[in-house]
Amino acid sequence: MTDQRIVYTNDKGQVCVVCPAPKARRAGETEEDFVARIAAKDVPAGKTFQIMPKTALPSRRFRNCWKVGQAGIEVDLAKAGEQVMAEVRRERNKRLAESDALKIRADDIGTPQVKSEIAEYRQALRDFPELIQAQVNAATSAADLEAVAPLWPEHPESA
Repeated sequence: MTDQRIVYTNDKGQVCVVCPAPKARRAGETEEDFVARIAAKDVPAGKTFQIMPKTALPSRRFRNCWKVGQAGIEVDLAKAGEQVMAEVRRERNKRLAESDALKIRADDIGTPQVKSEIAEYRQALRDFPELIQAQVNAATSAADLEAVAPLWPEHPESA
């Protein structure tokens, strides 16, 4: 089994990774020859490629943000930051949608305190991406971005 990966950039600017299948290795074929044969077969004609160990690949979380740099594959921090913010907004929107039923119920039969708690919770959800944006802006590496762990506003218990 090989831990080598064949990496190239396609015509759309995306980083492509070819993982040679162990079963494709011919009897008596060296690992170097095996990987070279797979690269010749799978990398489009005219594309330059690199062969690197799979341990040199960054985290797959930001797979769509990879770029080929001087030191191999790097994470484009601007794109990765946008991805983190998109994830936060998706989750925020889901939580807001889930709280719609609470708001409607509170408007119908809730006490003023319950109505206030739900309104505060929903406003905190709407403001939440701004708080996370500061963490994303402070990130200086992909590891920093992966460490962004949003502490979501607390769901009102009395609703």
